[in-house]
Amino acid sequence: MAADTEEQQEELIKKFLIDHKAKIIIVLVLIFTFIIGRNFYTSNQVSKSEAASQMYQEILIESEENSDIISAKVKLIKDKHSKTPYAARSAIYFAKILSKNNKVNESIKEFRWAASNSPEESIRSMANFFLANQYLAETKFEEALATSGEIKSVGYTGLVYDLVGDIHAANGDNDSAISSYQKALDYFGGQGQLYKVIQNKKDALSP
Repeated sequence: MAADTEEQQEELIKKFLIDHKAKIIIVLVLIFTFIIGRNFYTSNQVSKSEAASQMYQEILIESEENSDIISAKVKLIKDKHSKTPYAARSAIYFAKILSKNNKVNESIKEFRWAASNSPEESIRSMANFFLANQYLAETKFEEALATSGEIKSVGYTGLVYDLVGDIHAANGDNDSAISSYQKALDYFGGQGQLYKVIQNKKDALSP
């Protein structure tokens, strides 16, 4: 009986394969195509990341005086490799150079691009942190506060409290500044040189 059952099972399997041969071939072709496509995509992404990394290194070693060369390379990495982590990093680096050269509008544009396009939350927060400080330097207090609210990374919490304190202080709102500085002090817990700096700023505003 067992032999008969096994033979019957084999016959059923053969019949199934014959009856569904076309469908089975299609499924196998689809699986094969998927695997090839996935491998190609992965290989392509790795290749793009390596190319972006190389371009980023070239940007970093270029003399800051050669801003035209840096600008061209930053534009290229943004155009060709915008989804890699290196594009936003390059934009932030270039934005800081522009800021030092008093090219404020161009600097803000690069910070905004990094904040909007980076795939990493920490880099988006970094871009927004620098951008908020840029707005503060330009006495654009509303923009500075709005941008500081876009800084989401936990690692920036204390720095944001301090930044918001600076914005309120510069805008003449001492009570709000003191409150923000105190939040920063509570966050840092009495440790480090930054704590002392914030304490001094708070004391300077206290009645």
